[in-house]
Parts: sequence; structure tokens; C-alpha cells
Amino acid sequence: MSRFLDKFGPASQPTATPSPLDDFIQPDLDNFGGPAPPNSNGFNGGHGQQGALTGPLEGFERRPEWNMLPHGPISSAALRQYAQILENRYNISSRTKAALDEFAALNTMEERLMLAIVLLSDGQEKAKQDTWVMTSELKLEIKHYTRVFLLSPRLGAYRGVDIDAHILDVMRESRVKGLPERKEIAQTKTVLEEINTVLTNFRNHMKTKIKDSLSPTSSIRNIGDLTAAILSPTQVKATIQVYLRIAFLRLCMADSTTTTNDQFWVSVDEELHSVRSDMSSEVELSQFFTNVFEADKRKYGDPAATRHQVIEARNVESWIEAVNRKASKVEAKLHRKGNKRPRTGTADGDDDEDSNSGEIASQ
Repeated sequence: MSRFLDKFGPASQPTATPSPLDDFIQPDLDNFGGPAPPNSNGFNGGHGQQGALTGPLEGFERRPEWNMLPHGPISSAALRQYAQILENRYNISSRTKAALDEFAALNTMEERLMLAIVLLSDGQEKAKQDTWVMTSELKLEIKHYTRVFLLSPRLGAYRGVDIDAHILDVMRESRVKGLPERKEIAQTKTVLEEINTVLTNFRNHMKTKIKDSLSPTSSIRNIGDLTAAILSPTQVKATIQVYLRIAFLRLCMADSTTTTNDQFWVSVDEELHSVRSDMSSEVELSQFFTNVFEADKRKYGDPAATRHQVIEARNVESWIEAVNRKASKVEAKLHRKGNKRPRTGTADGDDDEDSNSGEIASQ
């Protein structure tokens, strides 16, 4: 049962990458198994031992020396068939496959050189991927999306389950440039770490401003001034729904002055979960937040008396509305009071909700 229900509920109001050429220039590499070209009857070239092998190399566990390879003519059809066998066996790019097919069509030294160049180029591209570095543009986008996520009045929990993954999901859905593919596990982990860093920093920013507003001499006591101070790093504009949520956060702060810093957002999430559980409908939930907001105005001042303007919910940008929808899906991590909260996630450190739609909009 929420401790605020009696007062504000409805009833209370009326490694290095190996060179792709290694297999060409190092004749004594181990562990190179595989069949000989399909029309080869053994090694009958003039440089090897005559008749040493009389069949394909299927199951051969070591790579043969260069001077044992067949030097007689091999048809283009046979080479193409052998190329397909190799393509199926080794994980090579489609670009390299095309080059290998082209090489197999003409058994010439020119084609060998062409293939070597393509493989080198392909290896360079792979090396670039292996040394992926997050761009400054992507870091900026992460800041935008993460901050707006925390400011959403529909946010289910401020330190919720997989909140970083939810933020990354909405960035992918919005087709933010520079994000790694889902299969790139290490790169994705780097992005999640950056998201968690922004989460921690911006939660601290929000908490500091809310705490400062409680002082009788504070210049941001009015909810309009407080919200503007919280939004200042984001270059976004609030709606009335943002005021309602900030008023709720301030109520939690005023009622929890003895809560340690690293537990504040946990207590907020638990209170938010309790309020939602106690309300029987969206109408009652909306009335609860409205009652909190009205009490905040009586105590700290009406935002209409300030210079700050709000935007109507229907005028928010589409990407922000997408953030709001995703934020509503975040679930709280519920913990028993008195137990130490377990650390989870990659870097969601010290400080890390469904009402009406459309909560924040760009200026």
C-alpha cells in the first residue's frame, strides 16, 4: 500500500587479425585439410614424388608442400567445383566468394593476383570491425535518448530491469546511425556501458536539482523553475505531464530525507509500483498524480506564474513518442527493505510509470 494513497488518492479529494595471404605464401602451415580438386588423380607433377598419392586428399590432416601440388592442366569447371567446396567449408564473405568464383573461371596468374588483392581488402575491412570505436555522433545520440528516457512521465522505473537494453532498443527502432549490429556482442556491450554512464550521471543531476528545490531559499522551488533546471542539459521542452512526474519525484524526496543517495531511486521505483498497484484504473492513477501536482503548486508555487511555457502532448516529436512508449515497458526491480540491493548490469552505478502520452518535445 502506498504511503501517499490516503492523502493523494481519488477518495481524498472531493587480438591481431591474420593475413588472408597466409595460406598462399606459407607452404608449411599445419591443419589445412580438404580434398584435392575433383579431377585430380593424385600428385603427378614433375616436382613431387611420382604416384605418392593416387586419390583425392579427403581427410588429409596436414597441408601438402607446394612442390607436391599438381602442376598439370586442370579444367575451369573442375576449379569452379573445387571453389564451391571451399566456399562451403570456410566462413568467407560474399565479396570474397565472388572473387574466388571469378578466379576459378580462369586459371591464370593474373587471377591469382586479383584474388589476393580482394582478400587483403576483405581482411582490412575485418580489422576495422575488430577495432570498432564509438563515434562522437553516436555518443551524442546516446545522451539524447537516455536523458529523454529518464524524463518520460510514462517511465515504469528509474532503475528498472534492463532499462539500458530498452534504451538501445528504441534507438535501433529509430534507426540511429552508427549502432553496431546485434550480432556484434562486444560492440553492443560498449554501447550499453555508455548508456549506463549517462543513466547514472543524469539521475544524479535530477536528484540534485530536486533536493536543492526543497530549500526555503531555493530559486527553483516553483515546479516550473525546477523542471526547467532539470531539462536544461537536454534542450527539450516539457508538457504538463512532465510537471506531474517531477512533482511526484519531489514528494518522494521530501518524504525520504534520510534515504541514502544510492537508495533514493530504488525507493522511488517501489513507491511508483505501489501507487500503480493500488489504483484500480487509469483514471484513478491520473487523478492521483494530479492531486500530487495540485499540492505541489500550493506549497511551492504555481508554474503559471513563471516565464516557462509547456507544449501540448500531441505536439511531441515522433522519436520522443517512441521513447515514451518504450519507457512504459520498464519494470521495477523490487527488493525487500533492509536487504542490500544487488548490483546488476554493466555500469548502472550509484544512481539510477504509464500516464498520458506525449511528454517531452524538442524546442
